[in-house]
Amino acid sequence: MRQNPWIATEMGEGYYAKALKTPSGADFSVSKVISRFIEQARIHYEEQQNITFTRAAIAQNLDRITEYLIE
Repeated sequence: MRQNPWIATEMGEGYYAKALKTPSGADFSVSKVISRFIEQARIHYEEQQNITFTRAAIAQNLDRITEYLIE
């Protein structure tokens, strides 16, 4: 695990140590938000443009696609 001593100093050692622990009942569904967003953006873009992209094409052109995500 990567740790940042500056953040530990800013947060305080006790709070920082607590923040590094993962609760036993942690729900990791939030970790999928970005990948779900990208997938939905791809589908939306493909439907609007009547085209089909591969994931590699999206990754290479994401900066050009993002303008179509905001309506």
